[in-house]
Amino acid sequence: MKAISFYYMDEEQQWLGSPQDYPDYWEEADSFDSLQSSLSCLHFDLTVMNALKGRKAA
Repeated sequence: MKAISFYYMDEEQQWLGSPQDYPDYWEEADSFDSLQSSLSCLHFDLTVMNALKGRKAA
């Protein structure tokens, strides 16, 4: 993952973040560490889905 955009929402006391490679996908979490973990999993899933898009079923 190259970079992430992240924000802390004071009123909701939540972290919000998105991988810059996939700006349409967002995660939210109670802690920054939890947000990083969620974004890492999200980025992995999206990368695998994109890699499999062009493959034909056997």
